[in-house]
Amino acid sequence: TLTDVLFQGNNHANDVGGGMYNIHSSPTLLRVTFDGNVGIVGAGGMQNDSSSNANLTDVYFYGNITLGSGGGMRNYDSSPVITNVTFDENYSEGNGGGIDNEGSSSPTLTNVTFWNNQAVNGGGMASVYPDFPTLTNTTFTLNSASQAGAALYIDGYPISEDNIIIRDSILWGNTASTGK
Repeated sequence: TLTDVLFQGNNHANDVGGGMYNIHSSPTLLRVTFDGNVGIVGAGGMQNDSSSNANLTDVYFYGNITLGSGGGMRNYDSSPVITNVTFDENYSEGNGGGIDNEGSSSPTLTNVTFWNNQAVNGGGMASVYPDFPTLTNTTFTLNSASQAGAALYIDGYPISEDNIIIRDSILWGNTASTGK
């Protein structure tokens, strides 16, 4: 359990999780900030691998960078509960400027803001099948993608209303170069 912690200016030059890397764990974060961290392969801020019980409340991801996927956070086989969290000005040269979900990750997001994040696909958030995120009171504003999914990029999903749940959310002012 981490409370009132700052991860700032960390650099993981050869692997994942510039700020924090969780594998087979259940971290609880309260009032934690990830600021200006760099990951080369995976997340700039926080990487979760097989960490299904991660719980984040009042967490701020700002200015984190990755050459891989998940500028702010990357979830692989992980389904964190994310509440009152902001992803602000994070960058990914792959998918998910704010968050990238892959490998059976089904995060639950409530009262989350994605603001001015950038990626190739999914400026705000990217999800690749079979991930099933649930978004409630989530705002995507001024995110951008150089290819597709300025706010939200969804890839490989069979058509079904049960795959991704989006409730009471706002997607406004996001831009993608391909216009998708």
